[in-house]
Amino acid sequence: MREPKEAEASHIKGSINIPRGLLEMIIQNHSTEPSTTILAHCGGGGRASLAAARLQEMGYHNVYAITAKFDAVKKVFDKK
Repeated sequence: MREPKEAEASHIKGSINIPRGLLEMIIQNHSTEPSTTILAHCGGGGRASLAAARLQEMGYHNVYAITAKFDAVKKVFDKK
């Protein structure tokens, strides 16, 4: 849910960046299966929460907003 400049500066290994403003148009390029696990994350948590709510409205039902700070999440995922 990060904007392109933010994602270019730093990203989580294996993640797919979709800016919040383009979510509805792009998500179907990555998953059309409603049960796909989707973890929404942004720098501060606000956009992730909005994105998760919107994805649920669109029919995705295994969606979670990660509200921890980006650097903390990056450390965990980059260790894998």
